[in-house]
Parts: sequence; structure tokens; C-alpha cells
Amino acid sequence: MSQGYALQRYVNACAGRGDCPIKFNGSIFTVDGRRGKMAYTADYRAWGGPYWFQNTRLIYWPMIAAGDFDLMEPFFRMYVSTLALARARTPIYFGHEGAFFPETMYFWGLTRTRTTVGIAGAKRSLTSRTRISVITGRAAWN
Repeated sequence: MSQGYALQRYVNACAGRGDCPIKFNGSIFTVDGRRGKMAYTADYRAWGGPYWFQNTRLIYWPMIAAGDFDLMEPFFRMYVSTLALARARTPIYFGHEGAFFPETMYFWGLTRTRTTVGIAGAKRSLTSRTRISVITGRAAWN
């Protein structure tokens, strides 16, 4: 257990000192590969390029207990740097003031607008309207 803990702290320390937060699905430790006939580069992610908060948070919560606060700066900086956009879209989407940060967003603040996501071998199409409907119970925009 101790070796796994130390290894994960080392991996986080390597990946967590850049301008962008640590990416949950491979971080900086991905390689070129092949899946069947499809060849891909180290930048490829089956779940896409955006950050998924529900996955990314799991990397950062243990850092609080470990005292690795310096490694958390890129994570918080991403949200602070996109705050103006989050504030601008909230009245458009929801009709009130505030700051809406979507579950899935790129490091510059935009959310996925239309994509196909592979989950357990199945594919489904997501649209922004679908996500907003699920979050708010009503369709706020297309």
C-alpha cells in the first residue's frame, strides 16, 4: 500500500507542475498505440479532450490530505481563468446570475457541444441541449 501511495504521489508530482491540470485518463503518461485497425497518438483519449470534473477531482482530493497544495494550482487556475465565461453563459442558459461550470469542459472553458462518447463499447451522441435538460430538468438551449 505504501509503495502504491508513494508511486501515485510521484506520478502526480511529475504531471502536476505544468500550466494545465492533470488529465484523468492517462495524464502525461500516454503512448502511441493501436486498437484494432485504428492507430492513435499519445494525445488520443477515448473519452475526448475535455476535463471531466467527476474524474479529475479524484486526482486532486488526496493532495489536500498529503499537503501537496502546490500541485493543485493548475486545477484551480483553470477554473479561475474561465470564470468570466462561466458568468457570461449563466444568465443565457438559466436566466439568473452566477457561474455555471459544466461537468465536461476544455481548459479554456468551453463545453462539449456535440460529440460521440464511447462508454463500455457503446456509443451515444451527446448534445448541449441534452446535458442542460438532464441538469436542470428543462431544455434551456440548443
